Amino acid sequence: MKNSDTDKSKAELIQELEELRRQVTELTRDRISTESAGKGIHLEPLFSIFNDAPYGVVIIGQEKTIFVNSEATQITGYSRVDVPTVTACFQKLFPDPAYQKKVWAFWEQDIARKGNKAKREFFATCQDGSVKALEFKVNVVAPDTILVIFSDVTRRREKIQALAESEMRYRTIFETTGTATIIVEADKTISLVNQGFTALSGYPREEVEGKLKWTHFVLKDDLKIMEKFHRLRRIKTDVAPRNYEFRFVDRYKNIKNIYLTIDIIPHTKRSVASLLDITERKQIEQEREKLIQDLQHALAEIKTLSGLLPICAYCKKVRDDQGYWKQVEAYIEEHSTIEFTHSICPDCAMEISNNYKIDDDESGNLK
Repeated sequence: MKNSDTDKSKAELIQELEELRRQVTELTRDRISTESAGKGIHLEPLFSIFNDAPYGVVIIGQEKTIFVNSEATQITGYSRVDVPTVTACFQKLFPDPAYQKKVWAFWEQDIARKGNKAKREFFATCQDGSVKALEFKVNVVAPDTILVIFSDVTRRREKIQALAESEMRYRTIFETTGTATIIVEADKTISLVNQGFTALSGYPREEVEGKLKWTHFVLKDDLKIMEKFHRLRRIKTDVAPRNYEFRFVDRYKNIKNIYLTIDIIPHTKRSVASLLDITERKQIEQEREKLIQDLQHALAEIKTLSGLLPICAYCKKVRDDQGYWKQVEAYIEEHSTIEFTHSICPDCAMEISNNYKIDDDESGNLK
């Protein structure tokens, strides 16, 4: 009795389906039967559900389009009348032959695949000539019956593209700042470095990004205060200093003087830091300070003479503060860093030669 009831239900379903097929018009909806698989599938009750779906739905049976919901028409501009077959769908949505061939290949691949189907994204030409990015998913719900669900992801794709362009733009700026620049995470890990930093540190990018912390590059004596700034910057951004100097240790243990500019990236716990190597400038400053100190020391050692100096009008001796008469050169040497050498000027030499004559004889005696 039970088998008879089951057979009767199938017979009634087939009869109903045949009746609907005779009444079908361009504005009616079809019913689909899959007797060859031993199952009867009645899809008409799902049409109303599909028609209110927030995504495009197309049902294809035996290579013909039997249902297009309102959202599919809203997205593409095509109704079931415009695309009565799979071939018509492909020709209108993908007019470029090469691109159409590519989509066909994925279509056939997804139909043949069992289980969950992959989502595919293609560019489709709409009725108004506009091109939209559509995300498709194909499901085989019964032999010769395919359910296609798709959505318009044009805006999402545009946002992704805009984000990618923005990222590229900022990465270009990041790479060409002229100084070593890094992005630091809240846990102190360096997540991004530019070429300037690889040159400064001696480390290739792949050995730093996501692997080393900024503390790895700081001289131990400077580490404590910098870790304090790191914590403070994430609690009270305005209180932590944005600029300061520290000593940087590169891969080869060279110590470099760095002028750091650092700040939090808005709405994150990440910070961006720019490191300017001022080692050469510091060396010049140190050399200048040493030169100034040497000059000051030299000036301090210079003794100066000032005031009235008593001098003998006849012998030219000078009287010192204790009342002793001394040779001029002795007095000056005592009160300055000047040292005297003795020679005879031309006038004195002439006078000496006139006062003393040398005999022409061989003895060389003076007369």
